[in-house]
Amino acid sequence: MVYNVIGVTSGSSLDGLDLVFVALTEVRGKWTYEIRAAERKAYTEDWKEKLSGAANLPARDYFLLHSEYGHYIGHAVKDFIATHGFDHQVHFITTHGHTVFHMPSQKMTAQLGDGAAITAVSGLPVISDLRAMDIALGGKGAPLLPVAEQLLFPNAAYRVNLGENATVSAQKEGELVAFDVCPCNYVLDSLAESLGRAYDENGQLAAGGVTDPKLLDALNGLAYYALPYPKTLTNKFGTGTVLPMMQGHQLSTQGKLNTYTKHIATQIANAVKLIGGEEGVVGEVLLTGGGAHNSFLVESIKELGLTVTQPDAQTLTFRTALMIALLGALRWRQETNAAAIQMTFAEGKSHLNCVYLFSINEVKLKLSPSNNPLSLNFKCGITNNAINDSVINGAPNSLPNPFAALSNWLYCSATSYPSRLLINPATGSDNTRASPSSTTLTPPCDAITAFIACTILLSSTPTAIIL
Repeated sequence: MVYNVIGVTSGSSLDGLDLVFVALTEVRGKWTYEIRAAERKAYTEDWKEKLSGAANLPARDYFLLHSEYGHYIGHAVKDFIATHGFDHQVHFITTHGHTVFHMPSQKMTAQLGDGAAITAVSGLPVISDLRAMDIALGGKGAPLLPVAEQLLFPNAAYRVNLGENATVSAQKEGELVAFDVCPCNYVLDSLAESLGRAYDENGQLAAGGVTDPKLLDALNGLAYYALPYPKTLTNKFGTGTVLPMMQGHQLSTQGKLNTYTKHIATQIANAVKLIGGEEGVVGEVLLTGGGAHNSFLVESIKELGLTVTQPDAQTLTFRTALMIALLGALRWRQETNAAAIQMTFAEGKSHLNCVYLFSINEVKLKLSPSNNPLSLNFKCGITNNAINDSVINGAPNSLPNPFAALSNWLYCSATSYPSRLLINPATGSDNTRASPSSTTLTPPCDAITAFIACTILLSSTPTAIIL
């Protein structure tokens, strides 16, 4: 099965909106991917100001921005599709949105970017709110992507993402283990910005600095690093703890960049060794994320005895959007996309997403009643929940939507020829699988109309069909 998905992400660094169009292929449980197009839509100064200040807005203004940003994403997706000629090729969009609040201890997380607005503008189904269900179940909602990493990079013993936070994931005793390691790129970027740079390209500034042993010891001694996994970081740890600690040391900015880079490398090595346990570190460490472009950081990690490998440059740059797209595909398939026990504390496994389907609120069809009065009572009460559960008029939950649509057609036929067909869509019993006799293969007028309605359902997903 192939899923053509657009993954959309926005990070706290505010460098832009990442969009990836990827063909995700699943064969017997194994996933492969082909990135067909990817781009970063840089934020204007106005959008940077809006997003950076969102946490301080009054409730009304926050939700207005939530809607506005959703429409912004929708138009960005439409432009992306038009630019690359992908009309009628995209199955759905998966969006992470822009995180403003993340407070798992209070069971709350909030990302800007209304999924309904994106659907309204793009005309495509949207999967969003990727962290919400895990948070509601008592999990941490982070790290978010290890399940996707495991599926796309199954041969890596350890997978380390050098993003805004550094994260690690690996298989241990049959369980997927993952946790946040330490603040990463957004601390390095903040330091580089004080020198008038957007970021430290290739780690050149850090390489020109000198390590401060006292600052390095102080950073490595922060209480978070002694906590057992699973554990997760918020951005406040970097901006409220790490950066103020470094500002208190009399050291050049290049020296701070050098020291903090060594700190990241040390914590990654410690995390990998912690997972490895008594067996030690066995196998390669796959590095992904923007920080993997930082050659000084990569070399610092290698110096601590880890054997590292990296994917291609495009995957490095757009790794998060790629993984977000796969999480959406898993949700679309009604499969688990958060193995939560060893990652986020949530009880059991969860689906992390909300699904918005492009809908026609009501389709009214006037049917010619057949001789059987049962057809007069035929109602397609089709809701989003029913669609998500693959249940339409009682079709078995294990069967896909096409069967459910077919059962509607057969049911309408059966109301005209009840003696010729054994079918009970209202209960979804096994006899719904019976094949119609040759005399019922040409349904009456009302059945044809119902079949057209079901065709509309599969193409644009109406929320209600009233006959």
